[in-house]
Amino acid sequence: MPIPSRSTDFLTNTLGVNDQQLSLLRRKCNLGLDDYTTEALFHEGGIAKYAGMEYLSYLAALCETKVFISPWGRSAWSRADIEALLCGCIIVKPECSNTETQPDIYSLHKGWVQYCSPDLSDLNSVSHYVLANYLDFAYAAEEGQSFLMDYYTTQATQSAVAEDLFSLCKHILAGTENSFKHITTKIPLGQ
Repeated sequence: MPIPSRSTDFLTNTLGVNDQQLSLLRRKCNLGLDDYTTEALFHEGGIAKYAGMEYLSYLAALCETKVFISPWGRSAWSRADIEALLCGCIIVKPECSNTETQPDIYSLHKGWVQYCSPDLSDLNSVSHYVLANYLDFAYAAEEGQSFLMDYYTTQATQSAVAEDLFSLCKHILAGTENSFKHITTKIPLGQ
């Protein structure tokens, strides 16, 4: 689905969200988010959330979504953020621009993630601003999607990650810590 012509305004990530953020989300959010959440896309019970038809339905829902609301989970980084960016969504998330990932999806300069306050007090206004100006944000969504697709098909292949890990181990054994930081920045999270 072309990014500018998506049918769903908001999808809220409620899978793996920490209890405090979920509580704030339910209290402070006025977007009708309880109606369309990631949790609602999966059946109740002990089913694997990242396998099978339900996961494909979740990805299809992301591909129809303009704005993905993503509270913090166990950390600021979330696998769902990568999935949403790969599906072309603009993410609204509590401030976490100091979170470094490889690739750096949370950079303020890229504009792929729009930030609200950590207590979600301005989530409604930020989310509605993004939606009201969605065509302006669609360019960033397309750029983020294109960048990540390229990254995960060329730079983050298993062999490239394996080479980086092997090189990292060699530097640790040799005691050459000055090269250590350079190598660790190339190893992507979630691999």
